[in-house]
Amino acid sequence: MVYNMMQKLQPARKTTSIITSVLVAGGMVLASSVVDAAHAVKPTDDTTSDPVLCSASTVTALGLGGTYNYTSCQGAFSGNDTGDKGELEGFLDGDLFDTEFADLGVDLDWALSGKSDGDGGDFGLTADNGSASGDWSFGEGIEVDGPFVISFKSSTGYSAFLFDDVEDVTGGTFDMLGVAVNQNNGNGKALSHASLWVPTNYPTTTPVDPVDPVDPVDPVDPVDPVILPPTGPGPVGNNDPVSIPEPSMMTALGLLAAAGAFGVGKKQKKM
Repeated sequence: MVYNMMQKLQPARKTTSIITSVLVAGGMVLASSVVDAAHAVKPTDDTTSDPVLCSASTVTALGLGGTYNYTSCQGAFSGNDTGDKGELEGFLDGDLFDTEFADLGVDLDWALSGKSDGDGGDFGLTADNGSASGDWSFGEGIEVDGPFVISFKSSTGYSAFLFDDVEDVTGGTFDMLGVAVNQNNGNGKALSHASLWVPTNYPTTTPVDPVDPVDPVDPVDPVDPVILPPTGPGPVGNNDPVSIPEPSMMTALGLLAAAGAFGVGKKQKKM
């Protein structure tokens, strides 16, 4: 009797095992779905898929020649351009703009000369900090010749812009499209600060004023030869030349003197 009961219970146990397996399997699928959902990464609005290129920025300088465009640019770089963790000075002293100065024959040594979020440095640099575009300028009455580099820093990166062959620059304009961009709207990020960099060993030459051409000299007429009087004994102050008789004349004078003496002697005898 007990045996038969056990036999009757077996199908029920098998059915229970099947149901339990299905529930366990279903729970694993459900748990797996929960785990996948927990590890899914939600895209952020500021994820950058393409690198930002400095050439996307419009950066100008205003000077003697009107509006100058930058000569060359590098970036965008992540991190800081200045400060304890700043990297830009090392890049500049390395080979960042070596191509542009290859003909100088000297490795330029660059130095930070002012920031727009500080006192502006020697040149009184200011800029529209907090804006995605605007103006930058030097202090009142200050004009700067190239070469110089100005870098623009956002909260996440910076780009460097070289100005060469420029004169009497007083300021310029900028935008941040070549520095850092908000991916949700495509606008440039706000400027944190601008920094000015100048070379400390740029070779200079002192210009030489051109020499006025010399008028040609007229030829000098030939000078007649100067005949100097003969030197010799004579009365003081008498510089007239002394005539010396020629030998033939001396012979004639001697004959005349002899003839005269002969005539005088004959007269004397007659007396």
